[in-house]
Amino acid sequence: NAPITAVLSEKDRESRSPSRTLDVSESGIGGLFHENWEPGIRLKLEVAFPIGRTPLKLGAIVRYRTGLRYGFEFVDLLPEERATLHELCQFLAARPAP
Repeated sequence: NAPITAVLSEKDRESRSPSRTLDVSESGIGGLFHENWEPGIRLKLEVAFPIGRTPLKLGAIVRYRTGLRYGFEFVDLLPEERATLHELCQFLAARPAP
């Protein structure tokens, strides 16, 4: 349930859509958005994860949409971004279930 902003750049304009995450893995993330993106759209995701770092800016592709729920696959990740995602997933897996 971390803050997430999707940034879509088209021609000369940029649109930003803030929301909340639903889930995360080392290869992708889910979130709720009031948008009409089709699968295959490329965008940037800015995510503030709960591990004390500045928000990550990650390339992503819309992989599915069900109502307001979107699934994104991360693309073009740098090695340090992959390491941060791995660390995040380890941190979240070690937390006790609510």
